[in-house]
Amino acid sequence: MTWMTDYAFVYVVIYGTSFITSGSRVASLMGREGLESIVHETLLYPLLWLATALGLAVGCVCGYVAHTQVPETEVWLPVLCGALVGSLVISVGVSTIQAGCNTLFICYAE
Repeated sequence: MTWMTDYAFVYVVIYGTSFITSGSRVASLMGREGLESIVHETLLYPLLWLATALGLAVGCVCGYVAHTQVPETEVWLPVLCGALVGSLVISVGVSTIQAGCNTLFICYAE
């Protein structure tokens, strides 16, 4: 249901229709091209989660390096802050990539 909502928003942006009209168009599109959308989701989401996990890991490493420069703090605090910042920064980029891939899929399926 979540990806149908995402695809309906793509229809709203591309064609300028209402959300309900876009939802019915997505439902008919999924009836015709349902298997391709499942393949699209299956291939895309693990890569996006891997990118987010990589950003989290890089943030943890940067937080640990910051802790070695200022050792007065506890080790968990800079590592946690680095992990949060790293995952949030990467999540913004990943959501843009996901929206672009959803748009390309809708345009291709039409």
